[in-house]
Amino acid sequence: MRKGLDVLALFAWIAIAAILFTESGCRRNPVAPTPPKDPCTYTWTIDTLSYLGSAQTIMQSIWGSSPKDVYVVGHNDTGDGKMYHFDGKTWTPVTLYFPDRWGNAAIDLGDIYGFAPNDIWAVGQRVLSNPNPPPNFLDSSLVIHFDGIQWNEVMLPRKRLLNRVGGSSPNDIWMGGINGTLYHYDGSKVKPDSVPFQIPSNAEPFYNFISFSGSSTEGRYALLSTPGGSYLLFSHQSGTWAVTDSFLYHSKSMLAKVTGSCP
Repeated sequence: MRKGLDVLALFAWIAIAAILFTESGCRRNPVAPTPPKDPCTYTWTIDTLSYLGSAQTIMQSIWGSSPKDVYVVGHNDTGDGKMYHFDGKTWTPVTLYFPDRWGNAAIDLGDIYGFAPNDIWAVGQRVLSNPNPPPNFLDSSLVIHFDGIQWNEVMLPRKRLLNRVGGSSPNDIWMGGINGTLYHYDGSKVKPDSVPFQIPSNAEPFYNFISFSGSSTEGRYALLSTPGGSYLLFSHQSGTWAVTDSFLYHSKSMLAKVTGSCP
């Protein structure tokens, strides 16, 4: 019996010694982490997206929670759908049907943004034929939300079309569009908002929110385009927006050499 115990003890000491030797070797020769992939070695492929019966499909924004959960939104001339979903292998049209009280369901989507697979926002417009043109079509604000099961329209006081959505958290989301159309979601309700800048009622797309960024700690910012290539930068302070800066964009042909780019 004693001999059997001695043999077991010997094997235990051998096992302990092997573990200590392995750990020591790992410390002397650590395994290098896998370096990030060189962007120059990426392989890009082309996917063609089209709706049956549609002669025009234009995607305008993309967002994904993972390589197997990606959405794109945009426009097509049939008015029936404006969204595709990618599951890692295939792009599939997403059926969206949000008729108004007259039965009209034509919509366009301009932007999409989310925080999780079950918390995604998309904004755009509901399109209506104008009974007294011009213009031939009228628009109104559209906001939809995905809860992980289905897309639902968010009811709100309608203004003009929306083409930007962004936020710092699921309880702090901004949505903006033409003629200074602006909304905020505080975690419970989407409410109209505004910036302290006089925007003409007939401005059409020339006063347009084109970007939202920032956070509650870094500050929230919104960029508004105005006629003539000028832009206004607003910051959100103490519950209100204030003009922080402005600049003028000049369109000019330029040729630039970028160092360190792929051959």
